[in-house]
Order: sequence, then structure tokens, then C-alpha cells
Amino acid sequence: MENIETGFDTEYVNKDITMNRLSSVQLAQVVQSYLKLPLVKPYELSYINPFIEANYLVKKNSKFAYNTIEKIIDKQIVEIRKILFRDLDRGLNNLIKVMK
Repeated sequence: MENIETGFDTEYVNKDITMNRLSSVQLAQVVQSYLKLPLVKPYELSYINPFIEANYLVKKNSKFAYNTIEKIIDKQIVEIRKILFRDLDRGLNNLIKVMK
């Protein structure tokens, strides 16, 4: 993603009471590049409030093996990412390491 800012300026000198003479023209341009890198986090069980788009973690108790479920889901997510995005993830991880 890029943010481009452009400025334009002209200067005139009075030639007579009705005419001006162009003395200079300036054009300035600044380009700022932004690179958004996804950070892959381990999966955690959560639910979303659709009205305010808030994300809430599921309250865990000792009666259910939440950690086991999260590990199984996370393992499947990792496998699917390897199949679909192996080369892209490798390149992004290298960029993240270089930029730290």
C-alpha cells in the first residue's frame, strides 16, 4: 500500500498593471510505502459479538479439555496454511525477521 502526496507551486512577477510573468514552477512528490505483514497466532476458542464485532475468548473450566480442542484445530489450520501458502509464508517470515 502506498501513500502519495503531491504539491504544486507557481510564482509570478508583475510585468505591468494587467500582466504577470511566470517566474518558477515547482512540483514536489512524496511516496510512503506501507507493508502489512500477517502475524500467525495459535488458535484460541472464542466467540464474536456481531453487533460490535468484538472478539471474546471462551471461558475455560476443568470439566472440558479446551486445550486439546484448540491444539487439534490449530494443527489443522497450520496444515491447511502449509498446503495453500507455504511459499508466501516462508517469504513473509523472512521479511518479518529482517524488519525486527
